[in-house]
Amino acid sequence: MKQPIPILVLAATAAAFSTGCVSVTGFDAPCQARSVEDSLTIAVVTDAAKGGEALAAGIKSAACKNISSRGFRLVDGDQPADVIVGFGVSQTEYNRAGDFIVYDGAVNARVSVPADSNRIIDQKAFSARGERALGEVAATGKLREVLAPQVETWVNETVTAKKLSIEAVAVAVEYTHVKASRKVVVVDEFIKAAKGTDGIRDCQLIGETWLPGGVGATYTATYHIIYDAAALPNGPLNTIALKNPGLKMSVLPAPVIAR
Repeated sequence: MKQPIPILVLAATAAAFSTGCVSVTGFDAPCQARSVEDSLTIAVVTDAAKGGEALAAGIKSAACKNISSRGFRLVDGDQPADVIVGFGVSQTEYNRAGDFIVYDGAVNARVSVPADSNRIIDQKAFSARGERALGEVAATGKLREVLAPQVETWVNETVTAKKLSIEAVAVAVEYTHVKASRKVVVVDEFIKAAKGTDGIRDCQLIGETWLPGGVGATYTATYHIIYDAAALPNGPLNTIALKNPGLKMSVLPAPVIAR
């Protein structure tokens, strides 16, 4: 799985790791775009019934550890994400003898792809009964010991590049001699062209830099593009160029990478 690439160093690393270079002549002045492989962003969210908050936290922690260990980039649940891993969690008391408690638990799990019309990758229900333990905290821990490994195994089998069928790329587009009033225009034009290209699921602006100059500024916009790799064997930039001739984009050979 691809490792995440910090946005701030994208422009500097693009030349070394570029999978393609595009010269864009349809904007304010000739400019260049470079793409580097990026990680899919995944949000793990939980919806816990009353009394199941601690169990939900344990389930989420196990899932996050599994996902991050395989190169995906985790984001908070309130941030846009390429993939959503959701858990509905409940916990009920099965038996109590004094301070000794046995809990039952249930987890309804789902993996969906918002960038692909909320396509559901898989969903599954888990249920288990923990061992008897002294006190609520210990009893919840015993239940988590049974449920968390089951959920983690399912996440490991479900959140894979093959099943998700999408990949991510970060694209840095450098516009030269740009007026401040044109920033929104050039960004909207690129995003519209990207989203209108078959095989591209989503395109979002994720970073920008602005360097003033004597005859106009140099503006670099960084986009996060989600695409169907099987549908775009030539890569998203090449496809955007071919499918959107109105942008007057010419694809240049990828730079040679020094070994």
